[in-house]
Amino acid sequence: MLSKDETLAEFHQRYAIELQTYLQGNATHQEDKESGATLATGQKEGLLAPTLPISANIFLGQLALASGISVVDVVHIHQIACGELGEENREKQEEFLRLVLSAYERSQRLNRQGQFNRLPDILYSINTEYYLQRWNPALEKVTGLSQTRLMNESVLSLFPPEEQPLITGHIQTAFRDGQHEIDTLLLTRAGPIPYRLKGMVMKNEDGEVVGQVCLGNSLTEKTLNIEALRDSEERFRHLVENLNEVFWLMDIDNQAVIYVSPSYEKVWGQSCESLYENPQSWLKVIHPQESDRIQAILPAQHHGPWEQEYRILHPSGITRWVRTRCFPVRHPAGDRVYRLASISEDITERKQTQVALERSISLLQATLDSTADGILVLNREGNILNFNQQYVQMWRIPSKILSSRDSQLVNAFLLDKIRYPEDFISFINQDYQDPTGIHQNLIELIDDRIIELVSRPYEIGGKIRGRVHCFSDVTTQRKAAESLESLNEELESRVNKRTAQLRHLNEQLQLSVQEKDILLKELHHRVKNNLQVIASLLRLQSSYVQNPQDRELFKDSENRVRSMSLIHEKLYRSQEMGEINAQDYLYTVVNNLISSYGISSQQIEIDFNLEPIALDVDTAIPCGLIVNELVSNCFKYAFLEHSLGRIKIEFIGQENHRINLAVADNGRGLPEGFNLDEIDSLGLQLVQNLVEQLEGDLTLISNEGTQIAINFPWVNQKKADPNDEFDKNISS
Repeated sequence: MLSKDETLAEFHQRYAIELQTYLQGNATHQEDKESGATLATGQKEGLLAPTLPISANIFLGQLALASGISVVDVVHIHQIACGELGEENREKQEEFLRLVLSAYERSQRLNRQGQFNRLPDILYSINTEYYLQRWNPALEKVTGLSQTRLMNESVLSLFPPEEQPLITGHIQTAFRDGQHEIDTLLLTRAGPIPYRLKGMVMKNEDGEVVGQVCLGNSLTEKTLNIEALRDSEERFRHLVENLNEVFWLMDIDNQAVIYVSPSYEKVWGQSCESLYENPQSWLKVIHPQESDRIQAILPAQHHGPWEQEYRILHPSGITRWVRTRCFPVRHPAGDRVYRLASISEDITERKQTQVALERSISLLQATLDSTADGILVLNREGNILNFNQQYVQMWRIPSKILSSRDSQLVNAFLLDKIRYPEDFISFINQDYQDPTGIHQNLIELIDDRIIELVSRPYEIGGKIRGRVHCFSDVTTQRKAAESLESLNEELESRVNKRTAQLRHLNEQLQLSVQEKDILLKELHHRVKNNLQVIASLLRLQSSYVQNPQDRELFKDSENRVRSMSLIHEKLYRSQEMGEINAQDYLYTVVNNLISSYGISSQQIEIDFNLEPIALDVDTAIPCGLIVNELVSNCFKYAFLEHSLGRIKIEFIGQENHRINLAVADNGRGLPEGFNLDEIDSLGLQLVQNLVEQLEGDLTLISNEGTQIAINFPWVNQKKADPNDEFDKNISS
């Protein structure tokens, strides 16, 4: 396998030979002799030279299309070649390099930007079996063959049969000598045209011959006609294929469709091929109610311009409106019509708009006639465009005056009915002076009626087209407004008097409420003090009791009394009378129990999950007693002596308007066979009674400890704001 360096070396050798030939002036082709002048002309005009020297062609064929040699490689090889040939003829050496680089630039621009589309040059490559591999767009446009048609096609098919043996010899010579040139005929759209073909061998990285690159130049001015024909056809095709209308051309003699634009498939819902196969197939989708009429007038197409609107049934099930214009085309000799050119457009949207417009106009007129106001529409010149019946009845205008459509004549009639005609004339002048403004005026008639006139501009397409006058009989409203104004004055006097009375009563009520709050706070304070006295008496009495069980009973009673006293303490401290913050209250109850039993945080950990729910007294007392009993039982029975433990207390509101109260410990749990209904413990019996009082449910779970959960309905569904006392308790 040859390396890139060997490929460069091979090109270096060929480059040096061509450079030496150029310096000696021994050009092998006429193009080399004319290349300097051509290059200068091309550079001056901002173009690339269309005629290439042999060296440039080698560079195009072997390098630009077949190898990976870059511009840097070419310049480097040029410097080496010049060094080997000496410093003589420096200007011609530089001129040769410019020619080669111009060819490289030309090839890159042609390949990347599609410039071959503008040139008659064709470029293609073949493999060793003469099959086309790649080609530029110019080949397709000159020959008229599509990409699909050229794919894997023998290059011999591009030439007339009598030229194919010559082309075969040309290809074989190019494979033998590395390159070859021949003049031959190429099959084009306009027929066989003389072309000069230059074939150059292509090699792969291993230096093996894999095919040829061929560059072809037209040798006749017919190429210009081909380009003109191609451009004309392309413009026609581009125009027709991008029209929403359907363009078709029919041969009358053969009853065949010569051409139909692609929009036929969109409008008719049928393929163009189906129309080519059956030129009458377009008639099959005409609506049954239109078919006989269209069939009867079809012969008129041959005698002059023909235009019809009809419906078709689209395969999608939609009915479409189509407008077809047909123009007969006479033979160049002028003796007969031999073709029909037709243009069909889908006017469904236009028809729908027309129907909608007619309905809108009808609805607008019905709306105008049904409104209680009189409507008059004028154009910018003051002529009457429209009016409704209410306008006629309001002013009692004779029909002979309205039929004139002259607003000045109508205004003259109105002035005889107006009490202050000069004001009306001033109003009309204001309309003319300020056509963009909205004006309003009250008109008093000599029959004591009051007419309100509102004049506003009406616009179409962003432009003012005239004025709309709206007349409203406001006689009743004005008289009612006067009566209402009198009543308002009287009512305002009564309201002021009543307001003063209410203000006085409100002040007395506020004093009464303040007194009530003071009395309630004092009441709660005294009840709390009395309960605290009872708790103190129970504690004092328990000190004289010798039996530990009896002493425990006194302590339980004391804790129950203290939990109830806390209720009254929270009430007289609370800003909202009658509401207890459950979070603060239950936290205080548990802390009192901790103090009462002498529990330390190192011995038993208390985990609180309490929400600041506002409770009334009837709910707060049972909740406090339940927590008191359950936490006391945990302290007394859940944990073995000197054992560590954890108690979790939860008080959470739920979405179903209920509250979940739970006390759980990780102690030794309940004894086997424990039955809550058969227990004779006063505390648990008290818990059951309190749960019934709350209309709740009690659930007992004994698994790695004991958990008692109580779920009861929550009537007061608002949360209290945590007060400062709870924050203080938490921080302490």
